Amino acid sequence: MTGEDLPSGEVPDLPDLGELPPSRTNVVVLTPVRSAQALAALCALQGVALDVVPSSRGALATSVVERDPFDIDPEEMLSGIPAAAADIASTLSVVARAGVVLLTARIEDADGEIAGHVHARRFTGGQPGEDVPPGLILASADDVVERLLLGRVRAEDVSGHIDSGSMPRKPLRRLPSLRRRRRGKDADGTGDGSS
Repeated sequence: MTGEDLPSGEVPDLPDLGELPPSRTNVVVLTPVRSAQALAALCALQGVALDVVPSSRGALATSVVERDPFDIDPEEMLSGIPAAAADIASTLSVVARAGVVLLTARIEDADGEIAGHVHARRFTGGQPGEDVPPGLILASADDVVERLLLGRVRAEDVSGHIDSGSMPRKPLRRLPSLRRRRRGKDADGTGDGSS
């Protein structure tokens, strides 16, 4: 029966689509924090559970955002960036006390061909900034960034991976790299070079 053959007021039976799998977006945040351990500790202090991996240009935080495929935020429709991913970058730009770059990728693998959309946006002080060309960011980043973003490697499989959610919330005392030292002063603040 076609739509033209239906009696007035009747709705045709729609095919059962079944339950669609959740929409997955891979998230990678590039930070200026040199140490993966330091970034993971900062995340743990804020109660933010992310996978953190090292890179030569600064530690990376990564996650996968899953949501109902029919529950799309209007902002995401315009920007391509899920609200949860923007929240992660916003938090990290405050925690790291410097600008970060959010990369998101909604990737589909169809018959061995990878297709999808990649977006990049700067965040500073908790606020979103300008969108930047993702290709330029990826061209200057370590190979691990692209592999994480495209889902070719899991964060847990990267050497030096740390799950910030499994860290204690008071790790800073054990991280000397996070202690600020003034020029010309020792860690005890005497400035005379003796201990």
